[in-house]
Amino acid sequence: MKTFACFFIIISLGFSFVSAEQWTGEGTEGTIWRNGSVGIGTATPRFQFDVKGRIKSSNGAWIGLEDNGGGQLIFANNPGDDMIYIEGFSGDLKRSAKEIIVSGIYAKNIGRFTIRADNSYIRGNLGLGIGTARAVLDVYGEAIVEKSLMVNDRVFTTNGLEVGLQDKGGGRLVFTCNDNDNRVYIEGFSTDKTKSADEILITGIVSTELPQFTVKAQKTFISGSMGIGTQPVDTYALVAEGKIGAREIQVHAASWPDYVFADEYELMPLHELNLYIQAEKHLPGLPLAEEVAQNGIMLGQIQQKTVEKIEELTLYVIEQEERIVRLEAELGALRTIIESIMNQSFED
Repeated sequence: MKTFACFFIIISLGFSFVSAEQWTGEGTEGTIWRNGSVGIGTATPRFQFDVKGRIKSSNGAWIGLEDNGGGQLIFANNPGDDMIYIEGFSGDLKRSAKEIIVSGIYAKNIGRFTIRADNSYIRGNLGLGIGTARAVLDVYGEAIVEKSLMVNDRVFTTNGLEVGLQDKGGGRLVFTCNDNDNRVYIEGFSTDKTKSADEILITGIVSTELPQFTVKAQKTFISGSMGIGTQPVDTYALVAEGKIGAREIQVHAASWPDYVFADEYELMPLHELNLYIQAEKHLPGLPLAEEVAQNGIMLGQIQQKTVEKIEELTLYVIEQEERIVRLEAELGALRTIIESIMNQSFED
């Protein structure tokens, strides 16, 4: 009996000693400390604090390295908004964290997903609606961008690309293609795609009412200069390096040389025109060959001058016709007089 009592006393003291080593503090005050790992819902904790099950907090969850200058990650919510907020703070909670880095590699400086106050970025590929991303951003389905989308390289789609203001009544711009025709189609539609867009405006100036390039169903126009095969020149609306083929070209001239047929128009006499040509080697009012070679010709102006010369030539022809008629009449009268004289001589 004495042996059993001694054994019980030894076991009790040992248990008291271990308990005192494992736990300190009383009630809800003081510090609780355990030399080892604590497991809740598990008898074999793998970490210093291992919980098998869910943890419920009425004031959010805080995760961080408070004692070594690291940041703290906070999971919180607001009553009634049905949202979860993930927030990053400094260790002392006095300022926001510089970055929130989500990484699949432990203790690496390069994060797979980084959230910053000014920008967020992903190292690797991101897939939305698809299991394995085939590009930096791989979206399976429709993507809606509220404001703007900036792409520095290329965008690949398997069913065309649509750009538009879906919720504001604006139009939609569609980039698409057909199988095996080696063409790209740029189409404009209304928001609901029930009819074609009134216009497709291409401009290099944001928020301006003056587009640089406008495509309409019946006409297309450009505000500014356009170069084909060469750089545009500000003094010309269209500059082309090479030949231009057209079935018809319409040129609007400020005036037309009908003034040649006016009564007060002074037509240069033919002998004076002959002297001018011999001296200048070109018609009056037309440019020299050297000037044309250096500066080209103004199509409207040269056409006007050409018609002027044609009308002057017409007047010269009319004058010559009138002179020929007069000479023929005079010649006929002389012939009649000569015949009369000859007939009278034969009678004598």
